[in-house]
Amino acid sequence: MSWNDIKASVYASCGALLEPHGFRLIKSRSSYEKVTANGRLMIYFTLVASDVGNRFVRTGCGVRNNAIEDLFHKTSSTDKRCQSATATIGVSCDKLWVLNTTEEVAIAISELNAYVRDVALPFLQKKYSLQDFSMLLNTTNTDGRCPYFANSIWRCHRGLIAELINPFYFQKFLYSLNLGY
Repeated sequence: MSWNDIKASVYASCGALLEPHGFRLIKSRSSYEKVTANGRLMIYFTLVASDVGNRFVRTGCGVRNNAIEDLFHKTSSTDKRCQSATATIGVSCDKLWVLNTTEEVAIAISELNAYVRDVALPFLQKKYSLQDFSMLLNTTNTDGRCPYFANSIWRCHRGLIAELINPFYFQKFLYSLNLGY
């Protein structure tokens, strides 16, 4: 099976689950995406073929809130060409699938479909308010890590932005600074 055939099989199989929900394949970003009123929903695939013939895939999903991301990128070091594709919160899949044999490809596709069906779609189908973004970005698990964003510094920036652009919390924040607004 050629590398292009493997990628097409991954996209076609996952697409069969995603397209009925309004997602469309964006090949240039190796992702299925759906535009929303406030941003975008994404399921992305990292497909890698090494120079020694090994092939791998990893996946994850994310929700983009344009208001948070637009403010975040005013000071981020993210390349301007990539800024429109960033997610505000997400759920990564820690598994790396090997795609070297037909059997490995079949197993990977089956397990990718399970991730899309059981993890990604339920996560992406929720409606997230600014308060939800703030809560999720400012949450840590027992290891002290945020399960919804891996980079702790960028997560903190987004968490502060989510907190501050929520009108209720912004008034509370100003009051806490003794500005009396």
